[in-house]
Amino acid sequence: LKHKVLDAPDDIHAIALIEDFVMRQVSQHSDTVYLPRLQHVCRAIKQQPLLSSADLADMACLSERQFRRVFIEHVGLSPKQLIRIQRFYGLAKELIRSKEKSFDALLYHYGYTDHSHFYREFRHFAGMSPTEFVRYLEQIHSTGYLPAYTSYHNPEVVPKKEKHHNKIFVQKH
Repeated sequence: LKHKVLDAPDDIHAIALIEDFVMRQVSQHSDTVYLPRLQHVCRAIKQQPLLSSADLADMACLSERQFRRVFIEHVGLSPKQLIRIQRFYGLAKELIRSKEKSFDALLYHYGYTDHSHFYREFRHFAGMSPTEFVRYLEQIHSTGYLPAYTSYHNPEVVPKKEKHHNKIFVQKH
């Protein structure tokens, strides 16, 4: 899965691969009475990642404790982990599309309770702050440089360290 995600042409295809993997994980237990319930919950999380675990447990007609146990057993992630991933993905897509420099609207739209929570989650998933992420994307767009990850795809590209935020950029020779 890791290599397929890295080889995906864009983020949308990468997320689709992950979603397919999650749905296959759920489907592997096709003899279980929980399959339709968990598929319904996974679709709900994808459509509205702000649902609480209690709401999801209600959708699955299970107690919260049983829902969490069954979800982890069948999906491989906790409901909270999947919700956090979907929420971050939606937010990151908005940052990429939007030229808006203020994060306040996005912060509340995606259910982050305060700036500290937002920045902590963002740094956890992206490895940088939202501001650094936007600058990073702008630099990639303006310079034509791609992250060192590109060297995985193209052996002609040689990693070259630059002093910009201690990140590795690649440059074609």
